[in-house]
Amino acid sequence: MGLSLSAENHSYSRPFRQGNKGLAVPNAPKHIIRMNATALALPVSLDFIGHAQKAFLRRIADDVEEICLLTTALSRFEDEKLLDNPTPENLAMHKATLKEILVYGKLLVYLTGQPEFPDKDVAATLAANQKALEYKLILWHNTMTEAEREQILKEVFNEC
Repeated sequence: MGLSLSAENHSYSRPFRQGNKGLAVPNAPKHIIRMNATALALPVSLDFIGHAQKAFLRRIADDVEEICLLTTALSRFEDEKLLDNPTPENLAMHKATLKEILVYGKLLVYLTGQPEFPDKDVAATLAANQKALEYKLILWHNTMTEAEREQILKEVFNEC
């Protein structure tokens, strides 16, 4: 006997039990379609994908805006706490926060960098902000030795 799930007043049964060929959806509302079990064995709302995609794109745009605001707040923190006399605690807090933002930003850069991503302005804003955060990491938390720094200057600018 097939597994039955109840959702509202509709009873859905799993088609893989007892050789059912399609999805049994008695009295299904019009936005639920019947699909062949070999294609998809779930009721699918015709509007679900469109609504989910719009919500997802809004969420990405909101997260990019939030990351930009965090970057601005990080700049204020640098001005107030790191510029003149940075404490090891403030430097550690700054570095940890910066790395967290960079990790999430990297994920968003991947998503917004896909050819299918429609909002190129959001993608460009995020990419520029991510680059600014990477520069902040180098500027405030550079772990390069003096010898490494001199080697880079020599290679890039023929200095030293």
